[in-house]
Amino acid sequence: MPSFAHFISIVALVLPAGAIRQKEGEQSGCFKGEGHCCHAKCDGSHEFGDQTLKYTKCEILEGEFRMNGKRMTPGDLKKDGLEVAESDYVCRERCNVEGKGIDRPDTIVYRAGGLPHVRFGEQLCPFDLNG
Repeated sequence: MPSFAHFISIVALVLPAGAIRQKEGEQSGCFKGEGHCCHAKCDGSHEFGDQTLKYTKCEILEGEFRMNGKRMTPGDLKKDGLEVAESDYVCRERCNVEGKGIDRPDTIVYRAGGLPHVRFGEQLCPFDLNG
């Protein structure tokens, strides 16, 4: 299991503000709850070493995460310092994130879409500390 310091170091790598922001209208939506990235899955506790972060009130931002028409993959996010489990596409959710010394309402978190989407026994939902 990664340590919290490892998690923070991954997320805090030199990320220019807005480096992984999706432009308005670049989402492929859901139809009657079916499609990619139609349901929030990040609610709950996420452990990183000795730190536990609690994600609450997560809401899905419908559709695969795309930038400039390109489907974003975990590899694309890794280049920006975010570690997401391997998958074909990335989903985004807006959550309240709380933990020791952390209180981040309305935080955009990223997760793997499709299968497999579980790593270390739980869904990883990292976020950009600069966002």
